[in-house]
Amino acid sequence: MINYKDNESLHSYFLRILQLNGEISNSLALKGIVGINGRIKLLPVANNAIKRQFEVDISCLYPIIKEHMISQKLAMIYFDELVEYVLSGINVSDKKFLTPVVDSFLYCPICFQEQINRDGFAWFKREWLLSKYCIEHKLLLFHVYGKKTSCCSASFNIYEGVLSALSGKCFTCRENYWGSDCIQLLSYGDKTSIRKKFNL
Repeated sequence: MINYKDNESLHSYFLRILQLNGEISNSLALKGIVGINGRIKLLPVANNAIKRQFEVDISCLYPIIKEHMISQKLAMIYFDELVEYVLSGINVSDKKFLTPVVDSFLYCPICFQEQINRDGFAWFKREWLLSKYCIEHKLLLFHVYGKKTSCCSASFNIYEGVLSALSGKCFTCRENYWGSDCIQLLSYGDKTSIRKKFNL
C-alpha cells in the first residue's frame, strides 16, 4: 500500500495512487476526486482504479478516511455512511449535506516545492480544503484550474491543471508553472526569499 502523508487530503492520496499506477491519462480518470470544473467535495469517491489497489483489504482505507473526516469537521456519527460514500459514491440516506462542495482544488506552490525537495513528490494538504490561504508561507492558495498561465497563456482542462500544479511545469510549454504569479499573491512576508526559492 502507498504510504499516506501526515496532513495529506484523501483526494491527494487517491491522486497519488492513480498516478503511481499509470491510471491518469485524461480528465475522466479524475472522476470522483475533482470535477471537470475544478470543484471538489470534502470527501472524494474512490473510482474502480483506486479500489483495485485495495482489493485484498479495503478496510485499510478506514483509518485514512477517519483521519480526513476529523480534520474536515465531518460528523463522526455518520462514519459508516461516509465510508460507504467514499467507496461507492452513494449518499446513504440521502444525506447530501455530509459531502458539501468546495469551490476549488487549491494548493500552495511553495509547499509543493518543499515537498518535492523533501519527499520527491507533491501532495495536497487537508487544511487547504477549508482555507484559501497558506498559513505557513503567508500566501493565497492557487487554483489548479480556471486561469490562463502566465508563461504561455494556455487554458487547461482539469487534468492538465492538476498535473501542472503537482509538477511545477506547464503542461503546454513546460516552463515554470508556479512562476512569478506567486510574488503577486503574497500578502506579506519576505518576497526576496520567495524569489530565490523560485529562481525569479
